[in-house]
Amino acid sequence: MKNSLLIAGVVLGGFVAAAQDGLLNVINSSTTKVFDIDGTTPLAKANGEFAVIYNGQPVAFNPKATTAPGFAAAGLFNGGIMDFPGTSAGAGVSITIEVWDKTTGATYDTATHRASETFTTAGLVAGTTPPNKITPGWTSITLGVVSTVPEPSTYALAALGLGGLFFVSRRK
Repeated sequence: MKNSLLIAGVVLGGFVAAAQDGLLNVINSSTTKVFDIDGTTPLAKANGEFAVIYNGQPVAFNPKATTAPGFAAAGLFNGGIMDFPGTSAGAGVSITIEVWDKTTGATYDTATHRASETFTTAGLVAGTTPPNKITPGWTSITLGVVSTVPEPSTYALAALGLGGLFFVSRRK
């Protein structure tokens, strides 16, 4: 009987702890736009993609959101209300926004036009009314151009592999 009560208490405690995750409305404003690589043109709505990274992992977008997460207009993204697991209301978090031009790559890592910026919130809230925007301490970002030219070490490693193949073929 005691074991059953202990297990029930642990399970209930887990649900209570999960219900206290902090929330943040991840949306930028007209003063914190994302600009294309020229630094003056807002990133086109159709080309913009973004992700929110917390503790090194992407944060899932709210499945109950009324609109799909993405760019709401040129330079403006909207992730809706996002849940940050393991945090509680009142706690601040440091998150990274990764933004890229999806016409130059399907993901942040593969895109050649991308940028990221980290900012810290003063405090998350519980319930359904989190802070309205991520503007405090956050500024506009401009996509940078990421070079896709291999580094010299890549060429050296390829040459070493070809040399090894040549050596093995000569031994036979």
